[in-house]
Amino acid sequence: MSMKSFDKFCERLITAEPGSQKEILDERQKIARLRTSCETLAIFSTLMLVNLMFMEELFCWCESYTAASAVFIVLGMLEWIIMNIRRGSLFGVNGTGNMVVMGYLLLIYAAIFAANLSGEEFSVVRDGMLTKEFIIACAGGILLVCAVIIFISARKNKLQSLDK
Repeated sequence: MSMKSFDKFCERLITAEPGSQKEILDERQKIARLRTSCETLAIFSTLMLVNLMFMEELFCWCESYTAASAVFIVLGMLEWIIMNIRRGSLFGVNGTGNMVVMGYLLLIYAAIFAANLSGEEFSVVRDGMLTKEFIIACAGGILLVCAVIIFISARKNKLQSLDK
């Protein structure tokens, strides 16, 4: 690297606006994303409340409340991603970079979920309840599906922007 290019690099670091890598959304996208986030939060909250009442009073279907919550969280994320794709607000006007990073993070989390599976004999049902290992594996699988959906949508978005 020459001294001149290094000086330019340092100048860009110093004079760059903080947070310039943020995702830029137009007004329609901001409203659609906010609406989707509120709807997803309402669905998740209702689902968690119903699940807690169901598991406490009627039938405990899972060994762990935390594992059940993990599945509902990733299902909420899947719903949020799909609804934002339908409304055209998943990607900002400055590109797909931020969501692609999110897709890679989801892949890492899916790998962490897979790594946390115990070395014991894997079973789906134990004592009439779904095992926490099975539920966590399902959550990891849903995270993997979320990441794949993001990557496919980002690719499709890039191809559409090249056609314009």
